[in-house]
Amino acid sequence: MTDLAAIYDNPTGTIDVTNIQAALTAIDARLTELHLDWLPDLVAEGLMRLGRRIADTGLSEEGDAGAPSKRTVIDAVVDMTRICRGWSDTPATPDAAANGTFLLTAVVDDGKLRQDVWGSASACRTRLEPETSSSVVNANLAANLSIDGPLNVRLYGPLPLSVGAAQFLLLFSGRLGTDDRTSETSFDFRVLDGHFDFRFAVSDGDIIVEVGATSISLRAANGTFTCDLASRSCQ
Repeated sequence: MTDLAAIYDNPTGTIDVTNIQAALTAIDARLTELHLDWLPDLVAEGLMRLGRRIADTGLSEEGDAGAPSKRTVIDAVVDMTRICRGWSDTPATPDAAANGTFLLTAVVDDGKLRQDVWGSASACRTRLEPETSSSVVNANLAANLSIDGPLNVRLYGPLPLSVGAAQFLLLFSGRLGTDDRTSETSFDFRVLDGHFDFRFAVSDGDIIVEVGATSISLRAANGTFTCDLASRSCQ
């Protein structure tokens, strides 16, 4: 995760300004595959629940920059398992066999929470509700969604107290999609300071795409380009 995080801070690839329209077309297709309208919220909710789990144990939630909140120095591994909400709107006792699970594991080392968290989604079924999503990538309709595979998370701050407060880098590889179509995929994205970034491969390395409501910014080794999604013009 350290090498991956370094690319987000210092992109290695360059943008061919003479062929930027082709790059925008490929980026737009990649953006659809990332499911930014629901996946960041699912991970953020898991991190929030992980924070509650750590608090319940009486351990510190401070990261490497902070001091332990307890005088006793403790090493621990903390697991958080959440049964996914499923596709039904009918209130019921959560059913792990039908809805799948979402697991996160954190390590408290010398009384401090490590920056890296890992976990997995196992046949996790969830539902997109556009009116409650905190994503800047908006969806018009509710949808049944599924995720299955391992994931790694790097925290850019404390475990969040709310979904919208989460700041993290996610690396995922597995199956992702809707109730009627899933596919194998592998990608990473970052949620930081209220915006989404994702890594996009070019011929000589990687650039970073920052997603806004109506525009995207392309950060590359040879500069930053802001592009309007409607007019597909960049400057």
